[in-house]
Amino acid sequence: MFPGLIHRVSLQKPHRCQNSIHAMAKMVLSLTPDRKNIWIIVLSVILSSSMVKSKYLAEPDVLWSYQLPGSGSLAGPGLRKGNAIVAMEKYLFATTDEGSLHIISLFDNEKIHIKGPVLQGTFAECHSGVSISKDNNGDMNYLVYAVQFTPNLSGKDNTFYFIERMSRVIAVHIDGTIRWTKDLVGKISGTPVISENFIYISISNKHDGGQIVILRDEGRDEWPTVAAKISSGDKSNKKTFGPLTLQTSLDGHDFIFWGESDYETSLNGDFFAYALYRSEKFASNQGIGPDSYTMKTITKWDRSLITQPLIARDLSLVFMGGSGSSVSGWVNGLNTSSDSMGIAEFDWLNVMQKPEVNPSRPMISDMTLSRDNKFLFLTDNSFYMYCLETMTGKIVWSSDGNRESGYVVQPKLSEIPEESPMVYTIETLRGNVRQHNANNGYINWEFNCYNLSREKLCGHSVEGEFSLSPDGNILYYGDIFGKITALQVATFMTNALS
Repeated sequence: MFPGLIHRVSLQKPHRCQNSIHAMAKMVLSLTPDRKNIWIIVLSVILSSSMVKSKYLAEPDVLWSYQLPGSGSLAGPGLRKGNAIVAMEKYLFATTDEGSLHIISLFDNEKIHIKGPVLQGTFAECHSGVSISKDNNGDMNYLVYAVQFTPNLSGKDNTFYFIERMSRVIAVHIDGTIRWTKDLVGKISGTPVISENFIYISISNKHDGGQIVILRDEGRDEWPTVAAKISSGDKSNKKTFGPLTLQTSLDGHDFIFWGESDYETSLNGDFFAYALYRSEKFASNQGIGPDSYTMKTITKWDRSLITQPLIARDLSLVFMGGSGSSVSGWVNGLNTSSDSMGIAEFDWLNVMQKPEVNPSRPMISDMTLSRDNKFLFLTDNSFYMYCLETMTGKIVWSSDGNRESGYVVQPKLSEIPEESPMVYTIETLRGNVRQHNANNGYINWEFNCYNLSREKLCGHSVEGEFSLSPDGNILYYGDIFGKITALQVATFMTNALS
C-alpha cells in the first residue's frame, strides 16, 4: 500500500487575548454609528497597549508537542532530510520520510484521517517538502509534493524484476482529497515548485540525465498535462539536476534556477547552473512545448551543487554552495536579454570550515538572505554557522555552537521593524534549537529534547526543515521520530514576516 496517509488534525486554539479582541471587533460592527465610533477608539487603545508588550521572548515557551500517527520509533514516520514543515496562518503542513502528508489545522477542532492513493512498489520514500498553489485572491488552492518508489514487474515464473526508480507528484486539496497524481521516470530532486497553474520538477534518470519536467494543472480533479521536458541539450551530459529555486522578479516575471549536482563527485569537475523562464511563444502556445520556455546557462562552476541556488528578488545577486564546503557569490546581476544572462566567473569564493572526515563533502543546507540583500546566513558542513557580507563574501561573524553536531537545515531569519533581527537554526544530532542575534551571532537561548522529556540521553535528531509562523511568533519543527513541537518565541501582533 502507498504509505501516503494524509492526516488532518486540530492542535491549537487562538490565544485568549486574540479571542477577546476578535469578539469585541465583531460586537463593534453590530453597534449604531455613534456607539461604534466610541468603541473603535476603545479597541484601538487595547490594540496599542498590546503592541507595546510585543517582543522576542527571553526563552521559548512550549505551546504543544504532537506525535504523528504511527510514529515514535525509527520504523515509523519521521521528518528526514528533504522533508519539511510549512507554516501558514491557519494550517501547518508536514511531509514525512515514508511518503505521508499531514495537514494540521491550527484553530479548529476538526480531525480527519484520509488515505492517499495506492502506490505499488517495493520501497517508497519522500525527500520533498510542500509547495502551495494560490488562486487569484491569494487563497490556498492546493498542495503539491513528491514521493519516490521502486516499481516491480512479476514474470511468469513469479520472479520479480526491478526497473528504474520512479517518482510520483501528488496534488492535494486543503481538505485532504487528492486533486491528481502524475508518475515520472527517475528521482525528483527537492520539492516541485509552482508558478500560477504550472508545476516545475527537477528529475534525473539513467537515460536522460537531468531534466526539468513542467506540468500544467488543468483544474480540479483533471489529470495534468505534461507541458514540456527540458534538458541541458548535451546528450553526453548525464549529470543529475539539483533542487529548484523559484524567484519572482520585481516586475512580476517568474524565473527557475538550478544547478548540476553529483554526490559522488570529487572537488573538481565542470558543473553548470541554469535559468529557465517563459519565452515570447508562451502565451500563444498556452505553455505547451519546449519552445514556450527559454533555458540559459548562467555559469560554469567546478563544484557540485546539492542545495538550491539563492537569488535576490531583484535578480542582482546569486549565491551557490557546493562541494568542499565552498560558497560563491555573483553580485553583478542577471541580464535576461543576454545569451549568457550576463554571468561568468564568480565575484568571490569563500571556503568555510571543512569536516575532517570528508573535506570534499558539499554544503547540504540552503542559505538565507537578509531583506536588504546585505547579509547571507548559512551553516557549513561541519559545526559552524556564519553571517557573510553579500558583496564580498567576508565573514561578519561565526558561531560554532557547542560542537555536538552539524546542521542540515536552512537558517530562518526573523526581521521585525524596530527590533534587532534574529536568526534561528537547529543542530541535527540532539535537535538543539538556537536563536542568534543576527547582527553579531550572540546566542540568546537554546532548546532541545531535554527541555521536553528531561531525559539527559535523549537523541531526537532534527533533519527536516522547520518553519516560522507568518507573524514570527511561533517556531514549528519535527524530529526523526515524528514528533512536531511548537515553540512560542515572540509576541508580535502583526504579520511582520509575510
